[in-house]
Amino acid sequence: SKAVTAVSNHPYLVRKSVAMPPGLKMKDGKLLVPAYDAEGELRTIQFIDGEGNKRFLKDGQVQGASFTLKGGGKTDALYLSAGLATGISVWQALDGQAEVRVCFSAANLVQVASSLRGRPIIVCADNDRFTPGNPGLTKALEAAKAVGGRVALATFGDNQPGTDFNDVHQASGLDE
Repeated sequence: SKAVTAVSNHPYLVRKSVAMPPGLKMKDGKLLVPAYDAEGELRTIQFIDGEGNKRFLKDGQVQGASFTLKGGGKTDALYLSAGLATGISVWQALDGQAEVRVCFSAANLVQVASSLRGRPIIVCADNDRFTPGNPGLTKALEAAKAVGGRVALATFGDNQPGTDFNDVHQASGLDE
């Protein structure tokens, strides 16, 4: 109740080159990202400081919870992302016309996707190609398989750094 509407020049949003989406609050310089379950019940809050450090409420429920970036209704497809900046980049690239759910981690993609079964789902996979087993892609494929969805993979050149769609956005622009 003491939180205020987040500001667009929050250092995290500026560093990630993303717009401030509706629904974010701020307290003590930290972004507050609410995490709701499929029934719309608040389960926890993610706190993001200006440096990008993230934490959740003690004893909060992250599994199965997500933050919704509402779409303009031009498509029935639902997009899932692991992190906030990635989700905002995808939402902006789609001109805010599609609903994007931020799942807070690749490990939560399957549970969120399963709770939203019934709509066309596109999982926007992080490309953790420098991590053994590429967990971003592996978990995205599991989520898509669980709901008959599809996967969009962030791609990079051989020597290009980056792992997610926010990195693509920052390196090559929203059109890419």
